[in-house]
Amino acid sequence: MTPPKKATSSKQTKLKLLYRRRTNILGSANLIKKFNDGFDPTQEGQLPIRIQRLDALWREFEETQEEIEVLEDAEEDFLEEREEFQTLYFELKASLQSKIPVPPPAPTPAPVQPLSSAVPISSSVRLPEIKLKEFSGNLDDWVSFRDLFVSLIHSSVQLTAVQKMHYLRATLSGEAARIISSLEISANNYLVAWNLLKERFENPNLLVKRHMSALLMIPSLKKESAQGLADLADEFNRHVQLLDKLEGAENHWNAFLVERLSQCLDSVTLREWETSVSNSDEYPKYQELLEFIHRRSRIIQTLKLSQTATTQSEIKHPKSRSVVSHVVSDNVPKCASCKQAHFLFQCEQFRTLSPQQRFEVAKKHGLCINCL
Repeated sequence: MTPPKKATSSKQTKLKLLYRRRTNILGSANLIKKFNDGFDPTQEGQLPIRIQRLDALWREFEETQEEIEVLEDAEEDFLEEREEFQTLYFELKASLQSKIPVPPPAPTPAPVQPLSSAVPISSSVRLPEIKLKEFSGNLDDWVSFRDLFVSLIHSSVQLTAVQKMHYLRATLSGEAARIISSLEISANNYLVAWNLLKERFENPNLLVKRHMSALLMIPSLKKESAQGLADLADEFNRHVQLLDKLEGAENHWNAFLVERLSQCLDSVTLREWETSVSNSDEYPKYQELLEFIHRRSRIIQTLKLSQTATTQSEIKHPKSRSVVSHVVSDNVPKCASCKQAHFLFQCEQFRTLSPQQRFEVAKKHGLCINCL
């Protein structure tokens, strides 16, 4: 369904991301359906994992669909979409579960022992073996590790929190393992450990920057080579696919321009730029970087002129520095906004005004709009 025509820009962006997420969910569900339709008995080991993934997709669909309906404010218009996915989910899960072999009858249970002599559950239960890729703390591997772990472990309704904590500990090494090394294996500590990892490695802006930088630094091939061409394509596409997960494909051009232009900055200006955008949750826009560079240029030019004027005054009147300083301060024009002795761009009161109010002040006093 097409987003509403009169939605705000922010609302349209969020809706666009939600619709894309719902499309990805449906695509993943159809892949499971394709597996089910072409099922081979030799693949029965995949059935529990596929069912877990289907359950996770169901929860993701419900959350995404609910957000879409709230933003669209038209719940009745989505009844058909909900019904279609619900039908697909129940039919597919029932079909997958029917393919799981029936276990042999359980042996006759031994007499129940008194509670005081019972063996602790944790020492008698063996966790099912689930192979997961190890995560050492390399930011480039975080997205793929996170998605796989959430799909197989974090979203599983069959595993307890303690079991999830066991799996998490077993898949971490290096820096990632040290982050949660002080936490004991317990149900209460699982979410604490998972959130600590997310706080440390879930940094979309930094990840976008790293993958964009990696794309720019891939070396050119020195000579024609079949293996070299294949490796080049695989490496380039790996970073592109990870970028697709971090941001919409339509934002790649913006990220490329920001990264390429920022690489051209001197170390001092680059540090100032990174500091100015460090508190933002969104990746900076190319236009924002351009405006920052122009603003920085004007500030440096103004400071240079001020330093030159001060130096010349000291050369002409070396014995009367206090008087010269007083005269220079008197020559500073009065601020058009607060009437104090400083330039308009230095005025704290002017900086608090909205863009429209700043424009009106500049227009009223005949000031240069471009400079402001």
